[in-house]
Amino acid sequence: MTLTTTQRAERSAQLGILVNDEDAWLLSAFTWKLIQGNPATTSLDREWTIYIQHFIIGMPIDASLVVDHRDQNKLNNHRSNLHYVTKQQNMLNHKNKDDPMANIRLLKGGRYWFRLNRMGWNYYAPTSYATLEEAQQARDAMMKELGG
Repeated sequence: MTLTTTQRAERSAQLGILVNDEDAWLLSAFTWKLIQGNPATTSLDREWTIYIQHFIIGMPIDASLVVDHRDQNKLNNHRSNLHYVTKQQNMLNHKNKDDPMANIRLLKGGRYWFRLNRMGWNYYAPTSYATLEEAQQARDAMMKELGG
């Protein structure tokens, strides 16, 4: 199913993707989904995937660099929030901060779901959630209950 530009823009808003005004055209030009919390688009044949941050500031030329979100919110793709760091710096940044999209997935019907892994055991959301905020609250409560 091909979405219209209006439907693509609405879907991007539902996902909570944030960009600068000059990059807003990207939201209606492509159909976005979340891959590990990062907004991404794929080709119809799924041959390639491109993350929105690479459209905005480009792919790092140096293979040792990645695009990092300063505030650790993968949905915040404002230019001032994106910068290049080494993979090691990126891992340290994420280890020390809470990722609002950690373990949360957007389902096809527009609802949110999560899965946690603790010491090799998977713990699943008891239901899906209408909003990202509801899923985050339920995930955080389960993490607290599990001691993490």
